Amino acid sequence: MRLLAALTLLALCAALPADARSHDSYHNGWGNSYDRWENRRDARRAGVVAGVVVSGIARSAAASNADERYAECMMTWGYDMDCERRFYEDRLDARRTGRAIGVTAGIITHEIVRD
Repeated sequence: MRLLAALTLLALCAALPADARSHDSYHNGWGNSYDRWENRRDARRAGVVAGVVVSGIARSAAASNADERYAECMMTWGYDMDCERRFYEDRLDARRTGRAIGVTAGIITHEIVRD
């Protein structure tokens, strides 16, 4: 479910066109290189925005799962060091997962939007 939500958001962000304008008449012949530069700048921005958004969603979902597991463990066993350790490891995994998915989404969006 989370993967579907992340992919949907990625597709929506990737569908936004890069804002490249034509500057041929204004820049006397070097407009094409300026357009490429501007398009790549827009692609970097789109990649960063998509990466941050998808990373936040993925990290939040994984952290929510960690919180639920911790609450279930506390209800079942009471206070236990194993519950604390598992909660700590789940939160670390949530950070790693969010970071990895965010970087992947950013790279994919950058490559789709660029040129």
